[in-house]
Amino acid sequence: MRLLKFAQIATAMAACYAGSASAYIITTTATGGSDGNPSQPTYQTTIAKPKIAGDDPGTTSFTIKWKLPAGTATSGGTPNPDLTAEALFDVTTFNSTTLAFDITIKNTTVLPPGDFNTNILSFGFNIDPNATGVTVNDTAVGDLATTWEGALAQNFPAFQTIDVCVWAANGCTGGNVNQGLAAGATDKLTLTLTGNFAAPTGSDNKYFAMLSDFPLKFQGSWGSFEIPGGGNGGGGCTTPGGCGGGGVPEPTTLALLGLGMVALRVNQRRQTA
Repeated sequence: MRLLKFAQIATAMAACYAGSASAYIITTTATGGSDGNPSQPTYQTTIAKPKIAGDDPGTTSFTIKWKLPAGTATSGGTPNPDLTAEALFDVTTFNSTTLAFDITIKNTTVLPPGDFNTNILSFGFNIDPNATGVTVNDTAVGDLATTWEGALAQNFPAFQTIDVCVWAANGCTGGNVNQGLAAGATDKLTLTLTGNFAAPTGSDNKYFAMLSDFPLKFQGSWGSFEIPGGGNGGGGCTTPGGCGGGGVPEPTTLALLGLGMVALRVNQRRQTA
């Protein structure tokens, strides 16, 4: 009886923990199209808040990666290395009027010996439903001395007009390369969007937004490149069924459920012994 009681308590704790998390259904999948310079496959990330807490899988963030393969261009006879970057988007607020992220962006490029550079000058995404306002706050401590700025409906080379753009120099089109995020550097910023993110009538979700394309601009020794981002970069999202949040329970929830199942099993063995 004590073991049975323990199992019931553990299961109840797991249910409470899962239901109280402020989390979302986040999934990254291929759009089936391509864009950029050079052109690469494009991806989209959907963020949804279910109406029923029990349908909430416990995800609050997703990562977008970018990769321009080595040898795409040369500088003084030296081919470029893999130009790579990644950004962690942590959803801090999501309701019918606001979608906010804490973003940690890294230029993960490893440069060859010599006088070379390749910096990140801008990045962004398209969003549906459209955002009506954007605010960038760059008060977090990072490696970039220049404050990030942002705006809606900006011209992003090779992508035409992009719904939301964040830049480190003159604008989405680039600028002084020394103001960009250098190879090996990391920076943090907060991006807040306003709009109508209420899910359509009849949907199983309370709130919904879809981000897509995720263009990023590398600028430096080998030239300027504007490429889309995806779940894994350099080929994008390759996980079957999509990259991103999925429906993986958080570790604490799994542990509590495991304890409850073990206790129930032991109790069953005692009753049949």
